[in-house]
Amino acid sequence: MDKLFSLTLPDANDSSSGLYFKGNARNISGCLCFKKGDEVTFDTYFNCFSYSKIKKHTVIKDVIAHLVLEGDFFVELIKSTFNPSQKDKFERLAKKEKAAKRDFAPEEEFEKILEDSAKSIEIENEVLHSVKTSGECELKVNLDNLGAEGYFYLKLRCLSEKGKFLSGSYFTENARTANPKIGIVICTYKRENYVLNNVKKLSQFFAGDGEIKRAFEAVVVDNAGTLSGISGDGITVIKNKNLGGAGGFTRGIIYLQEVGAFTHFLLMDDDLQFDESVLYKTYKLMCYAANPSELSIGGQMLCLDKRYMQFESGAYTDGVVQAPYGRFYNLTRDFDLLLNEREEDVLYCGWWYLCTPLAKAKKYGLPMPYFIKGDDVEYGMRTLSEILLVNGIGVWHERFENKYVPELDYYWLRNELITYCRHKKGGVFFAIKKLARMVAKSVVQLRYFAVDFAVRGAKDFLKGPKFLLETPADKLHMSLREKSVKQLSKDELKQSGYDTDAMTFYEPEKYNRSIAALTLNGHLIPSVFYGAKRRFVCVDMTKCRPRHLYKVKKALQYNKHTKSGFITKKSIFSDIAALFKLSSASLALLFGFNSAKRKYLNTDMTSPDVWKKIFDGNCDSSPEK
Repeated sequence: MDKLFSLTLPDANDSSSGLYFKGNARNISGCLCFKKGDEVTFDTYFNCFSYSKIKKHTVIKDVIAHLVLEGDFFVELIKSTFNPSQKDKFERLAKKEKAAKRDFAPEEEFEKILEDSAKSIEIENEVLHSVKTSGECELKVNLDNLGAEGYFYLKLRCLSEKGKFLSGSYFTENARTANPKIGIVICTYKRENYVLNNVKKLSQFFAGDGEIKRAFEAVVVDNAGTLSGISGDGITVIKNKNLGGAGGFTRGIIYLQEVGAFTHFLLMDDDLQFDESVLYKTYKLMCYAANPSELSIGGQMLCLDKRYMQFESGAYTDGVVQAPYGRFYNLTRDFDLLLNEREEDVLYCGWWYLCTPLAKAKKYGLPMPYFIKGDDVEYGMRTLSEILLVNGIGVWHERFENKYVPELDYYWLRNELITYCRHKKGGVFFAIKKLARMVAKSVVQLRYFAVDFAVRGAKDFLKGPKFLLETPADKLHMSLREKSVKQLSKDELKQSGYDTDAMTFYEPEKYNRSIAALTLNGHLIPSVFYGAKRRFVCVDMTKCRPRHLYKVKKALQYNKHTKSGFITKKSIFSDIAALFKLSSASLALLFGFNSAKRKYLNTDMTSPDVWKKIFDGNCDSSPEK
């Protein structure tokens, strides 16, 4: 028998225990201690068995659940699915989720949608096996007999005065289809603390199992050239100039190609937190891939501040917005966990965690030289023919919305326009619409400074591939940062007369979307009609929506996570200036888009030769072992 994965327990003081087990047993020294009558279930994110997705993407058919117990127990293996007669309810849920994503709705709105749906949509639980046992026991199940989308899990009830769960694992007797050698690529820039912690954890993981030591190595691409103190078997450091995430990850992929021993690359962010079981599951599922040359495995992103909450499980774009699946799912709740078993039409996966066959880089080319933002979107559109996102393979990461970096608008617009040209997804009017939406959003949020980044992104897009390939990306990035708004610290704001401790975030009592649209969110209404309450407000920078700044004259936009903010004011002159800038850039797109599109379509931008020219003189080709 071959072990697929073990039932994992958290550290005893881990606040996310609900992602591992549920029940009243005590987690002590790596085992669960029971009293008579205590129950534990493993219908949890890290320990349920997602049979429908695993059956679809692998050759695993026969699964054996193996338990090692101390004392007498009643053990059940239970299948969990949705009642199949509720199609109309799921359609309503999907529409509500999609509308919330398009409106960039806050977390609370998603939670209400999910809570209301959980009350009306039925879950069916079926006992597949039950047995009274002590010591060791095995329960077998054939996945072909399980039907609809869902997962199964183990439930334990102690029958003796006391008992212990010592270990549990899922095995299979099916034959492997591959023996992967996975190269983990981490790209970093001056984040020593994060990288050192994660590399230490990887080193411990590599050392714990002979098969794992043969199956994994890690490559750390240091875009700042400042890392030191990293060593260990299976760890390689490559110093690189700052070519962004795209350049760092590509440098690592090329290194794996040159070594020649690897079958897969696994892109991983430097600042995430992870459970080692995620790597083990990724490896084992790749061992049984039904299509080894095509299957990619993505990591679901869990929120670092609310460890039970999912931020994204793959994503798609409808041409207007890029939107995630599984946004704000509470993974300790059965309903949300089961929703995560749905197969979605995933277009791309974030590079915080993505494992894909190395042969794809040869077949489809390397990533686009975007520096940052949108590289994962484009690469997913180009290469992800089959993607598995599954409960139990996820990492914790800080939410992107917790930081506001205005210069990123430049990259989002420029890179998205290039992507859609390369994939023949949109024309000139699509490009103008994207630009107009971004400018309008900045004006509505009183962030006039951000208009320039969107406009510059459009104009640099029109300069074609030559500009993208030959402009020093790090110098361009520095020039953008220099033009960004200065965010004042909490103390600096207080010295300027803005005591954030004495303020509460403004929430409007009423907001009429129709009137707001007709008046450009109040910008066409003279400020004398705004009212005293709206002359000055404090808004949450990370959750700022049009309603928060409707008929607002002046606002402190404050980020409670970074404890920094800036002052914005409504200005008719800035409104007019933004309109002129938008008109100028739109005319430039109208007359130059098709020419630029042809150049992007006909220019090689992803081959090793192109990337080597980008790296030429910018990287040390002698990795440090």
